[in-house]
Amino acid sequence: MLLGACETPSVPSTSDAARVASAVPTPTPSATASANPAEDAAAEAVELLSASLADAQAAFAALASATDDAAADLAVAVVQALAADPAALGLRLDTPDHAQDDGTGSGPRTTPLLPGPAPESREDAIDWGDALTRATTAARDAGAIGTSLLGVLRDPIAGDLGSWERDPAGLLAAAIDLARSLRSVEEGEDAVATLEGEALRSLCWAAFAVLSNDPDVMRAAGERGAVHVGLMLDAVAALEPTA
Repeated sequence: MLLGACETPSVPSTSDAARVASAVPTPTPSATASANPAEDAAAEAVELLSASLADAQAAFAALASATDDAAADLAVAVVQALAADPAALGLRLDTPDHAQDDGTGSGPRTTPLLPGPAPESREDAIDWGDALTRATTAARDAGAIGTSLLGVLRDPIAGDLGSWERDPAGLLAAAIDLARSLRSVEEGEDAVATLEGEALRSLCWAAFAVLSNDPDVMRAAGERGAVHVGLMLDAVAALEPTA
């Protein structure tokens, strides 16, 4: 019996192998992987800061247009939007906790702007309960974006950042004590300007509103506090990349 001729398997040429290799997609890093985690953390801190300020601005706006019956509650809501530990400020905060709940029972709507008086509360994690501390920490190792963020945190938001790390209680107390000393909105317009940073100026107006029994004074404080928050919002918006 004659055997049929066996075909010799063809061996791909070097050029064929090269074409096949070039057709195989080159693995790329995951879209979620970051080339610079520090810059990403700083960008997230900017977003958090912007959200915190927007919440404070909304609270001030609500106070500025409040009815007489709602003004006291809305003044408290402003303090709660600004301060991580409002109960430690020594203010009368016995009204419903509007700012700390989003209406669904799920807790805080956004992170407050300013830290509480106790510095030990910062030792747990990067997010110590306030947008200012998180932004300051994230900015320090984040290159150009960090440098820009630190500049905005110093001016116009907070002034001397080292003072916020060393003595947050003293800075917060200065704003509250000034609010207690004010006798009128007109007096406050000059006095509040002596505080360093728009954040403390905003807090002083919020405290002044809480300390007042006059809805007209509360609304006027809301209008003035909103101006200070607006300045901070504009500065932070300049850091955010445009689409």
